[in-house]
Amino acid sequence: MIEYQGLGGFSDADASSNLHEIGRQNKSKRADPPVGGVSEVLDRFGITQSELNKGLIRVAGIVAPKGLLPIGRSTWHDWVNKGKVAAGIKLSPGVTVWPRAYVANLVLTLHQGGE
Repeated sequence: MIEYQGLGGFSDADASSNLHEIGRQNKSKRADPPVGGVSEVLDRFGITQSELNKGLIRVAGIVAPKGLLPIGRSTWHDWVNKGKVAAGIKLSPGVTVWPRAYVANLVLTLHQGGE
């Protein structure tokens, strides 16, 4: 066993035990996956099954600088909170996606002057 002498000194076993405890705490804070199936997703976004099969896109692919819309991340999240765009599909605590077809339709609508 290696003894560390920084910040009061601790052993590998102590460090490992602390990391496992932190992992257990983080797992207990994770949100449960959303309840609902494909039909709920299709209804929420107003798309068909074949459009859903075209794939999903994360917010980084939607907003500037590399995304489809010339808006910032905070503007996108503001639109979601205000109901201007549908809330995404939460895949995990840090990953939210939108159907590509939904985003493409949104881009076309905004380009044509609608909001």
